[in-house]
Amino acid sequence: MARSTTKYKVSAGRYTAASDARQGDRQLLSLVVERGMGTSGGRCVVVLGGTGHAPVAAGDDVKVQLDAGRGMLTVFTGKAYGVNQR
Repeated sequence: MARSTTKYKVSAGRYTAASDARQGDRQLLSLVVERGMGTSGGRCVVVLGGTGHAPVAAGDDVKVQLDAGRGMLTVFTGKAYGVNQR
């Protein structure tokens, strides 16, 4: 049985993480997208890996795209609200 893999591309501020490492400059460690049914509201929690990078700033643009085999679809767009740097 063939195994399905979801491809992704996440842009946050000036950084990009992608399933194709050639398209990104950061590593995606975690992604949670929550959207309401039939509404335009929602939230997204993105955790990027890498050292020596400035953090994403509150107000920076965020975009999440996923591809489960039928082409890349945008599932979230918004602005960074809060930033936790560890």
